[in-house]
Amino acid sequence: MTEHDFESIQRIFERASELAPEDRLDFLEEACGGDTKLISHVAELLRSHDDPVVIRAVEQSWPRPVEVVGSTNDSAGRRIGPYRIVRRIGVGGMGAVYLARRDDDQFDQEVALKLISIGIPGAEAWSRFRDERQILARLNHPHIARLLDGGMTSEGLLYFVMEYVDGVPIDRHCSVEHLEYRDRLRLFLDVCSAVQHAHSMLVVHRDLKPANVLVDRSGSVRLLDFGIAKSLEAEQRETLTRTGISPMTPEYASPEQARGEPVTTASDVYSLGVMLHLLLTGRLPYELRGASPAEIERIITSAEPEKPSRVVRSEGGDPALVRALESELDLVIARTLHKDPARRYATVDQLAEDIGRHLDGKPVLARGDAFSYRAAKFIGRNRLLVSAAAILALVIVAGSISTAWQARTARRQAALAEAERDRALVESRKADEVARFLTGLFEVADPTSEVPDTLQVDEILDRGAFRIESELNGQPELQAS
Repeated sequence: MTEHDFESIQRIFERASELAPEDRLDFLEEACGGDTKLISHVAELLRSHDDPVVIRAVEQSWPRPVEVVGSTNDSAGRRIGPYRIVRRIGVGGMGAVYLARRDDDQFDQEVALKLISIGIPGAEAWSRFRDERQILARLNHPHIARLLDGGMTSEGLLYFVMEYVDGVPIDRHCSVEHLEYRDRLRLFLDVCSAVQHAHSMLVVHRDLKPANVLVDRSGSVRLLDFGIAKSLEAEQRETLTRTGISPMTPEYASPEQARGEPVTTASDVYSLGVMLHLLLTGRLPYELRGASPAEIERIITSAEPEKPSRVVRSEGGDPALVRALESELDLVIARTLHKDPARRYATVDQLAEDIGRHLDGKPVLARGDAFSYRAAKFIGRNRLLVSAAAILALVIVAGSISTAWQARTARRQAALAEAERDRALVESRKADEVARFLTGLFEVADPTSEVPDTLQVDEILDRGAFRIESELNGQPELQAS
């Protein structure tokens, strides 16, 4: 059966499903041109479409997580297209994934081959298969597994072929390698990069979880399984609601997914938050094992998870991780897990930016703009610069103090010198005055008058006393001299 044959089946099925059951047989005979094989395929789709037992069986088949297995099964050795199955490597609600090898003598290549589950009604399986192939063809990113091929088996089963990633889920890799929390954050940033690329192509993954994020032998992250991804350009498909199939894994589902509401990129942000919580604490935010569907929905939409820092501390975890969680990462995770999509990070890029800022020692957006917090972060990431600046500031302050003290001392010394100079001038003038006074004692008022050869002491003293009173009045210092 070719893809063209299945498109014919799909077209006839869609027209027949709109008719009353009693009118369908005549329509099928005419539309299929009497081709009994074609009539049989369409009739099988119609039975799956109409039979409530089949629909309930499909509903009950979900949810179940992908389980990685290593044993071979009955499909080993089977040839599908140019590929031969080696062993089954995973199984889930959408189908089984096999390790296969190209078997047409053109070149040797190991691939991951996914067969769409036959438990899902054929029309819906084909629609999802077609969507997934178109979605994967649009995605080209180093951390997203590439689509290689796709088609249909001779029995009408749908399959697609992707590059095989020989790796382990990201949470197991972190645990086995004993990665410290900063290395786990760096791996998580690669996941964010892949998801953001999908979002930039208007694609929402809708089932982000460690089983779909593998780390290969080189330590590189690879995002898998866009089997239930949704193109934001496409119309919402009513078949998902009609059958009751919920395309998600409950532990990683957002509140809006749990309520059956339309999903957006905010749903992937939430799932990334759950994954980040698991990578850092080793535990999921909520315990859902054994819970009924109604209880699962209540927990996801209403319960508040315990702070990651408390989880790590209660289990005696890394003190450095506890400090990192308490200071910032608790808030980052809380923002991704907010019940209201509008209160989460607007984009995966914003989430990645906050993780990067934490790794670089810069303030994270989730923490807010408190000056003391931002100042502390600046000091923390610029210790050498701040230390040098502090030393320089101390040198400047010390220099300023020293300069001021020296200037004050200089001014004081200058004032003292000036005072000494003034005193010297005063003393000099005083000496001159005294000398002039004493000389004057021996002078006579009239130079032409006769002067005796000698002057008597009492005459000199009388003359001096008279001159002191008359000439030095108001000059006590000179009078004392």
